[in-house]
Amino acid sequence: MSIKSKISGSGFVKKLVLGTFWMTFGSLMSRGLFSLASIVLARILTVSEFGEFGMIKSTIDNFLIFASLGIGLTTTKYISELKDDHKQEASSMLGASLSLVVLLSSAVAVIIMLFSGPISGTFLNNQDLQIPLIIGGGTLIFISLNGTQMGALLGFQAYRKNSTANILQGLFLFLGLVIGGYLGGVKGALLGNLIAIFLVSIALQKLVRDESKKQSISVSFKEWKASVRKIYKFAIPASLSTIIVAPTIWVLKYHAG
Repeated sequence: MSIKSKISGSGFVKKLVLGTFWMTFGSLMSRGLFSLASIVLARILTVSEFGEFGMIKSTIDNFLIFASLGIGLTTTKYISELKDDHKQEASSMLGASLSLVVLLSSAVAVIIMLFSGPISGTFLNNQDLQIPLIIGGGTLIFISLNGTQMGALLGFQAYRKNSTANILQGLFLFLGLVIGGYLGGVKGALLGNLIAIFLVSIALQKLVRDESKKQSISVSFKEWKASVRKIYKFAIPASLSTIIVAPTIWVLKYHAG
């Protein structure tokens, strides 16, 4: 029996192969477009401006650890386990995951905005980065939400929809960073990034809604506290090493330099 026949005759193998293809294709397209955007942005901005953009991105990436706290990965785990035989529990986990990541990321974004002065002046050694940092804090909310929505799509095994979301993210980020950087420098690039991530969030919301409806699962807030406890039993241990190591590296990198 040929390999093609084996794939066609096995539902599991076929799903695995197609899933791998769509995940790889979407990831390559997204990262390729983002890399291209970074190259173009580096040509648009001055060396100093591009360095400032990198500092803001690195700072936001570190705060993102606390804003998402592994909830996207946890959503994938529980949705995949519960979607077939425990639809009500899967609905509760989906609702708890989405609402929790919005609350958590919003709290972190507020902290960034409130302490943007000390962070930019003390840790980044550049007080002019306060406004860009505030813009980045707003972006963090949608990045966290998008990660959880993508996690839900993976849990649903909607690999093609996940690939579509990745491609859209790469495309929107390319346009947002390049156009924003050209028109407004560092602040423009960050605003373009914010708009791009927001548009991706809207697209993901539709994709998740369509897939959950297809699988008879809804966003439910029943058993919210129990679902949140279950999420953190998995999420905190899964992200513990990153929570400890990454912020330490960031502090040493910028405060010492």
